[in-house]
Amino acid sequence: MAGVYSIVGFVAKLKAIEHDMNELGPAIVAKACEMVANAAKEALGTYDFGWVSLAPETIARKIRGDSPLLETGELRSSISWNSRGNEGHVGSNLDKAVWMEFGTSKIPPRSFLAAADCATRGTDSQNGRQGGAL
Repeated sequence: MAGVYSIVGFVAKLKAIEHDMNELGPAIVAKACEMVANAAKEALGTYDFGWVSLAPETIARKIRGDSPLLETGELRSSISWNSRGNEGHVGSNLDKAVWMEFGTSKIPPRSFLAAADCATRGTDSQNGRQGGAL
């Protein structure tokens, strides 16, 4: 509720906000991490994040065909999250996750972690703007 506060009333309001953030913040962070991890997992094997198409020779040799970043399910299974307090982390412990996220001299970047974060927030992974299309 908006209004005019005395200094004592304003301090009391700030204390109430601080209490709410301490109580709700960790749950919000945990839910956000879970959402980003799920979005990253769901994007593997699709072009939902606007990735460069696979080369025809790559598609021909893949068991699953035209399914970027998805062959064995190892990358998908490696995506995990954790949170503690108001801090959270989403990622993978696989070296190949870094290669896929940022690209190499032979593989174009196919960001699945940062793009999942942007998709979950409703921002454009290319420039961080709100409401951008991926």
